[in-house]
Amino acid sequence: MVNTRNLIVLGAVLLVLVGVSMLQKSKHEKATSSSATALLVDGEMSTENISRISLGFGSQDDAVVLANGPDGWIVESYFNAGANQQRIESLLRSFSNLSGEFRSDNQSVLGDYGLLDEQALTVRGLDLSGEEVFAVKVGQSPQGFSGNFMRLADSNKVYLSQTGMLSSMGIYGEPELPKNQHFLELQAVKENSQNIDRLTIADGNQIRVFSKQFGLIEPAEGSDEGAEATPDRTIWTWQLDGKSATDLAKTKIDGILNSSVSIRANDVADPTASPERYGLENPVRKLTLKRQDGSELILEFGNNREAADGVTAGTYMRMTGDSSIWLVTEYTIKNIFKSLDELKTE
Repeated sequence: MVNTRNLIVLGAVLLVLVGVSMLQKSKHEKATSSSATALLVDGEMSTENISRISLGFGSQDDAVVLANGPDGWIVESYFNAGANQQRIESLLRSFSNLSGEFRSDNQSVLGDYGLLDEQALTVRGLDLSGEEVFAVKVGQSPQGFSGNFMRLADSNKVYLSQTGMLSSMGIYGEPELPKNQHFLELQAVKENSQNIDRLTIADGNQIRVFSKQFGLIEPAEGSDEGAEATPDRTIWTWQLDGKSATDLAKTKIDGILNSSVSIRANDVADPTASPERYGLENPVRKLTLKRQDGSELILEFGNNREAADGVTAGTYMRMTGDSSIWLVTEYTIKNIFKSLDELKTE
């Protein structure tokens, strides 16, 4: 039978332990002087109220610089090339009203969270007046959980975001040097195939012209006498160099058309360099798209670029009315420059 005195002693010990625990917790909260959650970035960040974003890693503060220019957003750090609006909006959403759960304010353990200056990715945003509105360092993800550890650039207080922040910067693992290419707008050509009447393909001394021959819409019953049929731009056959192209497969020429009106590049190059550098001084391969209104879009193709460490392979391309130098894939080139044998019906 348990002695009553012993029970009293055990109860007293338990009360002391509970008191010590509560005191330690109280001292910890007082030492950190932080609530469970905190707002790190106050307000909605958007392309309408932010003028400049810089992303850095370690000692490279401006590895990627995105700027809101008079003609839209550009990747300032990469030839002032056009930026993808949706990706910038996605990035800014990640920092809008950014809050996190408090984890530590001890400078000595920043490395455990991947938040030492040399470990973390730093993102800064300026408003329209050029004032800095946020500066956040992003570190590792907690093992087995979503989110990223983060801190303000001028503070040692560590917080955990509710969701992962790195994917909006094109990073899908631990923090690393961000890449300019993630933010490029790589849609080089986007036309409506039904608005194109003719394709002129020049490959060296060989020039082929493919013209659409449209079906006709007969006048409706009861129309005025002398009413003529009108072209049906949704239905066409192809004519080659003024001759019938009946021995060629319509679907294959349509394939050239579809590849021509939607060209997505995989990189851009320095537009201020000499065209000779890209084989665009006197290019031997050209593609001319003639639109319904008579205007033309001329695409010129130059040298090939070999793949190297961090550099993608492709063919240099430029177009009328655009100073940009695009790098398009081998797949695009093969789909446009086909021999007549490749276009014949099977």
